[in-house]
Amino acid sequence: MTHKAEAPRQIRILLIEDNAADADLFQLAMSVDHAVAIAQTGAEALDRLFQRGRFEKMVRPDIVVVDLSLPILNGHDVINVMKSNSNLRSIPIVVLSASSRIEDVRRAYDLGASAYIVKRTALIEAEKTLSAFVDFWIDQVIYAPAG
Repeated sequence: MTHKAEAPRQIRILLIEDNAADADLFQLAMSVDHAVAIAQTGAEALDRLFQRGRFEKMVRPDIVVVDLSLPILNGHDVINVMKSNSNLRSIPIVVLSASSRIEDVRRAYDLGASAYIVKRTALIEAEKTLSAFVDFWIDQVIYAPAG
């Protein structure tokens, strides 16, 4: 059985990251074909996701990438709110955090994270990690259309 190949569509990513250098590195790893929106706090992320205030016209992301260490609301709080909401719970959440603490990993999965990736401090390792992220989450995964 053959399947008709569909044209690849733009993947919309919400990156929740307060470190500008980490956000820049993430954006560099993404193809220009994909849209990366960046929220610098957990509260801003929820405003974007719930399309509140200046984000009322924001399109729902296909995937959320979240750091755990964020101002105002931390990454665990964001995951909890998203997975508790019927309109947001189907969006995959990938944690990209400097923490490798088993408590943080376990809690992220308990709250509903789809994957947990530890940030690498060495540039070459960070680039390899982000390349693997792109290979799987951008090039392989099929996302449900927003609606």
